[in-house]
Amino acid sequence: MTVQPPYFAGFRLWLSAVVALVLLGCLTLVPNVGAATVSLTGAVRGDSNARVSMKIVLRGGQPKFVKRFMVKRLDHRCTDGVAREYSRTFPGRIKLNKLLTGRYVFFASILTRSTPPLAPGGYFVSGATRRSARRVTNGNISSTIRFPSDLPSGETACTAGGKFSASR
Repeated sequence: MTVQPPYFAGFRLWLSAVVALVLLGCLTLVPNVGAATVSLTGAVRGDSNARVSMKIVLRGGQPKFVKRFMVKRLDHRCTDGVAREYSRTFPGRIKLNKLLTGRYVFFASILTRSTPPLAPGGYFVSGATRRSARRVTNGNISSTIRFPSDLPSGETACTAGGKFSASR
């Protein structure tokens, strides 16, 4: 049986406390490598009550895609002479592409299928952001909605478009 000096038990306790503090310090210094989401809201130029909202997902500190892009109360001009407000949502997510200038851009379009009472139409959205994803600039939105009507052409087409910007 070996006899340990009396100071050895205190040294083990001190050493385990130092190791625990060093590990805790290392964990706090590691950057967040998980996905973060930035919520942005904004307005469409020329349409006082239209609102744009989206979420940009960051991975490793870089913007990867836009999800839940939505525009509410966008004014559409229709061929029957009536102005209507429609809300549009972009399903799924939109990939962000990095340019050589360091900006991230997105482009997406959808051609809606013919589902009664609506006839085929379209929806297009684009925009640009920086690495921080604090705001979207140079945004463009275009929307076309068609539905049957009593006009000689048999349908009414409503179109809208404009520039938008969004920030936190």
